[in-house]
Formats: sequence, structure tokens, C-alpha cells
Amino acid sequence: GYSPAQRTPESVIAKAKTSETWAFAVVPAHTIFDQAITVVVSDSYAVFSLVQSGVHEVWARGSGAGSRMKTDLRYSPTMFVTFPSPVSQSMEHLEKPGRSFAEARRGVMLQRGLGFTSVEHSLSYATEVSEDIRQLRRHIIEIDNAVAAAYGCSDHDLGHGFHKTMHGARYTIDETAR
Repeated sequence: GYSPAQRTPESVIAKAKTSETWAFAVVPAHTIFDQAITVVVSDSYAVFSLVQSGVHEVWARGSGAGSRMKTDLRYSPTMFVTFPSPVSQSMEHLEKPGRSFAEARRGVMLQRGLGFTSVEHSLSYATEVSEDIRQLRRHIIEIDNAVAAAYGCSDHDLGHGFHKTMHGARYTIDETAR
């Protein structure tokens, strides 16, 4: 629970509870959130990297902790709480890749006038080869590799590419890494 002695974060991490995309966002903490949003009370970009990662997505989709709405995962708050976190010393290396991805994605959204879902779809289209989207894919690789290293798996090739998922081909880690 919250106590007045705790620092109130300036921002929090949020995700639509039900979505076909895997898009967390760092948003101002003073935002009024709908009940259809899961909010992680943290302004840490290391935590953002952790939840945005393909590692967390694979765990969330396969853990049985969430429910489904059609083929979309319904991300519940308990999924964050029960996700096994790496040791805290490993988390510091997750700050930079998370911040870089969030800032680059925000830039693409502003430049293109797109929302999260549209940008997430662009990431998944193999035909989308513009430099800004290719750069976002490189940031995804950085996050996933940093998260894998935080769990002691830095020697594993995650095989990023366009792979078949229940939502069609998506840019993600390959089946072997999953």
C-alpha cells in the first residue's frame, strides 16, 4: 500500500488491459485512468524495459495468469506482480534501453501523427522498412537482450524477426527463444 512517506512518482507505466498489441507507455502520474488500463506505479525505465520486453510478453501470454478476450490477452495487474523479477543489481542495465525506446516511439508517433496501436502494427509489417520503424525494431532488440541478460541469459540468440503468432506475423523473438 501507499504511505505518505513514499515518493510519489511523476510518471507511471500503463497498458490497455485488452489489446492485440504489446505496448506499455510511460505517462504522467496525474492522468485519470479508465478501468480498462493496467497501471504499474513506477517511473523506472528499467521496469518499463522489463514489462515491454518480449520475455515478459511470452511469459504473460503463456503463464495462464491472464484471461483472453477473443484472441487478445487481458493483462491483469497480478500479471506484473507475479512475474518473476531479475535480481535488483541486474535492473540498472535496463534503464537506458527502455528510455531510448520510449523516446524514439514517442518521436515516431508525433512525426507520423499515429497512436500506439498504429505504431505497433507498423513494427509488425515486414513491408514497413522506413528508417524510423527499423530503428524502433533495433530498440526492441536492445530491450530484449538487456532483459535476457538480467536473467543471466546473455549468451542466447533471441532470433528477432517476423515470426508467426496467434495475431499473424509479428516482429518478435523466435519460437526457440520463447
